[in-house]
Parts: sequence; C-alpha cells; structure tokens
Amino acid sequence: MIPLNPDERTVLITGGNKGIGLAIAEKFASERFNIIISGRDEKALKNATIQLTEQNNVSVNYFKCDIKNQYEIKSMIDQIVDHTAIDVLINNAGVHETRSFMDYELEDFKRVVETNLYSVFLVSKLVASNMLKNKAGSIVNIASTAGKWGSKNQSAYNASKHAVVGLTRCMALELASYKINVNAICPWIVDTEMGSKLLADHAIIKKDSIENLLANLKGSNPLGRLIRPEEVASLAFFLATDQAAAITGQSWSVDGGYTMI
Repeated sequence: MIPLNPDERTVLITGGNKGIGLAIAEKFASERFNIIISGRDEKALKNATIQLTEQNNVSVNYFKCDIKNQYEIKSMIDQIVDHTAIDVLINNAGVHETRSFMDYELEDFKRVVETNLYSVFLVSKLVASNMLKNKAGSIVNIASTAGKWGSKNQSAYNASKHAVVGLTRCMALELASYKINVNAICPWIVDTEMGSKLLADHAIIKKDSIENLLANLKGSNPLGRLIRPEEVASLAFFLATDQAAAITGQSWSVDGGYTMI
C-alpha cells in the first residue's frame, strides 16, 4: 500500500472502480478521506486510482479482489488494517442478472446472491472486527429499490437486495452499542453502465426498444429521469458523518419518488 495520510479518515469502497462506487470514491476524496477501492478489473482500478489522485490529491489505494472469494477478502482486509483503521465501509459491489424466474439456473442465481449478499456479510464482519476495537465506524450497504418490492425478470437480484436490507437492520441492532452505524441506500435505476445493461436486457425480454423502455420508465417516475450516481454518493457520505450519528438500521430510497406511486 502507498502511504496514507494519518490525519485523515479512511474509507473502503467495494466495486469502487466505476459507476456508483467511483462516484462515492470521488465524493469521499473531495472531502479529504484516504481512499481504498476494490474490484475485479485491474485496468479499471488503475484508471480510477489515477483519476481520483489527479483530481483530489489524496491517498488512493486499490485491491484486485473477487468479492465472492472469502480468502481474497480476508487478505485484502488484513493488509489494510496492518496500515490503518477502516473508518467507513461502503459495500457497493454488485451484479444483476436479467431473466425470468423459470429460466434461472442454480449457478446463475447463486452468483448473484454470493456477489450481492454474501460479500456484504463477509466484508462487513472482517471490517467490523477492526471497528469494534475503536468503538466507532460507519457501514453503508448499497442495496436497491428492488429490495423493497417485487418485479419481473430479476428475482435473484431482488431476493439478494431484500436480504441486504434485512441484514442491514440486524447488523445495526448488534453493532449499535459499539457506536458503529449501519445503513442501506436503495437507489432506483441509476444512470451508469450497469443501469444501461439492465435496460438493454429488459428491452430484449420485453421485445421492445431501449429508447421506448427508457421513455416509459422516465415517464413513470415523478422526477421524470434516472438517478445520478453522485446523488447516491452524497447520501453515502452524509451517512458516514457525525451529523448522521443517530441514524442506523435505515434503508434510504433514492428514487425520485418512485416508491410513492
């Protein structure tokens, strides 16, 4: 690891090399945090590190880590805590598989759940062990509005995000006495590469054009647009501040009002 600024707090962001994760890293970097990002794509990690360093002049480290592999996760966390306490954890890494319930194979369903749910458990448990020593910390799990309702053609994704919401509540109850806050953010469709793939996959299943599907989705949202990644990032940062010290066990929708209709 490159040297960290001992006067600044440290945030670990899984899946921090693109999309929502990178937007969150940018927000924390602008607030002078030491940044640690993880992901599977080393080229994307290197590019993100360069971007974050050049734009914010902060300490940025990255780890190539398969978030489904408990041994790689442990190795990453062990290396980090040898150098610094982890003040904030953002469990952002996730995947989406679009298909009908009857078309899922066990391995496909399992891959989604392992990435979206098991990784939150594995990373949080190891990081929380470090936070317990300091009796302080904040954990933010990036869930989804798909964790609040049912929808067609994404049962694995919905099931995993419902579970993340439930896990968030349980973690919050058990860690509160150690002054560790745990919250979830539930975005609607975000204007990212993953959001674009989701739209493309659903368009194929619905036998519709992406343009028409996107127009219908925007028309169904009170704000009339997709969610911006920086809007998720701003909430993630707030939940990690002292101003949010009394907030824990909550699942915050960032959805343009979609869950109201």
